Amino acid sequence: MSKAEVEERKKVLKLAPRIWKAALWSFIVGIIFLLARIFLVSFLSTFYPDFQKLFDIFVWTTIIFTFLIKFSEGTIYKYAFMVGKTFFLIIYFIYAANGGVLNAEVMGLHIRLEFASLIVLLVLGNLFAMARHIVQAIDFLTETSV
Repeated sequence: MSKAEVEERKKVLKLAPRIWKAALWSFIVGIIFLLARIFLVSFLSTFYPDFQKLFDIFVWTTIIFTFLIKFSEGTIYKYAFMVGKTFFLIIYFIYAANGGVLNAEVMGLHIRLEFASLIVLLVLGNLFAMARHIVQAIDFLTETSV
């Protein structure tokens, strides 16, 4: 084996445990969401027809961000992915809830739910989480640079 091949093999062996840990966490999150989907789909799809599509988008992006965050532990990229996940959640909540107004058709009865104030609370909570992740990233940078 050449020296370059040995170095490449060492890099792969160093990354393998991180990949397995991230894959395991992603698998666990996926199983939890699969169980949640089984219980929720029969109930919510009758009231909210777009539920399956929106839930699948939420699940896949959560699984992808879980993998990326776990894989990048110990680096600054972890915090960038955490901020990205929080930003996605803000946009997702606003879009999925139609800005806080849901219209449903149940047994010929038209129901309109307005909960914009709840969406504002969700967005504010996620903005605080985003600020917390940014502060954690700054703390991580100051600890690693000293």
